[in-house]
Amino acid sequence: MAGGLNTGVNFTLDGAYHNNPYDNGYMSMPFPDALQEFKVETGATGVQNGVKSSGTVSLVAKSAY
Repeated sequence: MAGGLNTGVNFTLDGAYHNNPYDNGYMSMPFPDALQEFKVETGATGVQNGVKSSGTVSLVAKSAY
């Protein structure tokens, strides 16, 4: 993403970090039909998402209710 490495992307699921601590990659993602929102930010990310250099992928799951 944005010319960066695979390990430079931060993944969040419902506001919590969703990165694999062992290989610094991403963990398994929910089925696309279970998602309410999917947002990709590259370049200058905000302070709340600026943990990694390449960008941020934010996922929000649908509510069960």
